[in-house]
Amino acid sequence: NDAFSLLTGAMTAGGAFVYVPKNVVIEKPIVIIHWRETEGTAGFPRTLVVMEENSAANFIERFESSDEKLFISSVSECIVKANASLKYLTIQENGKKAFHVGFNRAVVHRDARFESSTVALGSKYARNRSEVALIEKNATSKVVAVYYGDSDQVLDFRTYQDHVGEYTESDLLFKGAVEQQAKSIYSGLIKIRESGQHSVATQNNRNLVLDHGAQAESIPNLIIEANDVQCAHGSTVGPIDEEQMYYLQTRGVSKVDAEKLIVMGFFEDVFSRLSIPSLIDPLRISVKEKLVSLNSGSEDK
Repeated sequence: NDAFSLLTGAMTAGGAFVYVPKNVVIEKPIVIIHWRETEGTAGFPRTLVVMEENSAANFIERFESSDEKLFISSVSECIVKANASLKYLTIQENGKKAFHVGFNRAVVHRDARFESSTVALGSKYARNRSEVALIEKNATSKVVAVYYGDSDQVLDFRTYQDHVGEYTESDLLFKGAVEQQAKSIYSGLIKIRESGQHSVATQNNRNLVLDHGAQAESIPNLIIEANDVQCAHGSTVGPIDEEQMYYLQTRGVSKVDAEKLIVMGFFEDVFSRLSIPSLIDPLRISVKEKLVSLNSGSEDK
């Protein structure tokens, strides 16, 4: 219901449809890779995942592109029916000149479980809108994200946790770091409707700003229409802790290596929560590769 999702709906000529029948459990991950190339072009990937009752699956959606200037507008929807379980991981590693606007939405039914993980490392500008609607009793969701921006990247996240059914539960944790001239933006909303009594919802956004030229903005929000709920939300924006740096340096760790250790430690609790554990080590490597640029000029910080 925004301009870009409508544009994707108008322009999509095909897409990916994943259907898991009732009582079926798929052990190995289902992987979809969206690749885009050619200067000045646009792509409109469309994905729909339907989990029938009592089914379970792991799903990975990866977005990659060349280093040419191009545009991607993607829409991914997940329907998780009664007592089903879906673990969904999105990896965005587009090229340095790509512009990507993504919309992910999950609808979670009675006693169903939805775990979503997002890793955002690429694109010149990337906006990800993530929504979870817990529409029936005892539906649960866990949403985590890791993002790292450098150069002049802009990483823009918008989240929405919508509690419609009673006794629903959502837990959101987004952690990111920015350096050089990069900027991150987080805007999140928890909404607990009048019908969502006894719901439990948390929302946390934590940001490290590694250079004076980098920026991070964080705006968590709550709308509560029920009168018997548990909610918490919070955000932090700041540089690396000087006491942690001092501690490591007094034990012989160089300033550059100390920064890298602290940043990797900052992300570690999110890595441990990623929905598909087999991808944790490869994603750690991807973040470490982004950290290489901390060598440049770190001694002057």
